[in-house]
Amino acid sequence: MLNSRSYLIFLAMTVTVISLGAQRFSMGVGVAGIMSQIDGDDFEGYDKFGLRIGVRGEAYISRRLDFAIEMNIEEKGSRFEDDPAIESKHKGRVIALSYAEMPLMLRYSLRRRPGPYIEGGVAISYLLNSTFGVEPERVSLEEFEMLSPNFSRSEWNILLGGGFAINQHLDFYFRTSIGFSHLYRDLEVRDAFERGQTPGVGESSIYQLRNYLISLGAHYML
Repeated sequence: MLNSRSYLIFLAMTVTVISLGAQRFSMGVGVAGIMSQIDGDDFEGYDKFGLRIGVRGEAYISRRLDFAIEMNIEEKGSRFEDDPAIESKHKGRVIALSYAEMPLMLRYSLRRRPGPYIEGGVAISYLLNSTFGVEPERVSLEEFEMLSPNFSRSEWNILLGGGFAINQHLDFYFRTSIGFSHLYRDLEVRDAFERGQTPGVGESSIYQLRNYLISLGAHYML
């Protein structure tokens, strides 16, 4: 099983290889605001706010094409209604997930730097912590707490985005992340629903959870 130390070792090895083979290489830092949701909350919207902070390395492959690797800590999860049957629309139930994330991305500049660019790639994330809360404490999140021991610790994501480089050091970006793998999945529960069966007392009605997020952020390269 992967852990945060494994990510750091892999990042250090990758950065070393890139820096030895690339003609130009730079390091920097990044920060972003995140809005996230989980598909198990019936897609109620990107209502959970979180942060992403980390370090970034870039290898300049050509005048327009770069390869980037990052090591981030990010917060995602979901915020959804107390009771969908009540029209209060108060989203008091919160799932908070903390991840160590390592994206591998290609960036293509639409014209020579500085200027606009598009980027895409994949990221592997490792679940560091999960908490469940209610604001105010009127309802229970026991169902999610019951499932949490079976959450997948590692997760693959597809990343797409773009941005604008102000100069050689500073750029602002938009990014969307879609879970390629599941945070949780139980096909037996899904099959039971398809057969018209309902969960018994003490049984979960959730058969899958998957993370989605959008973010706005900035990188500063040294």
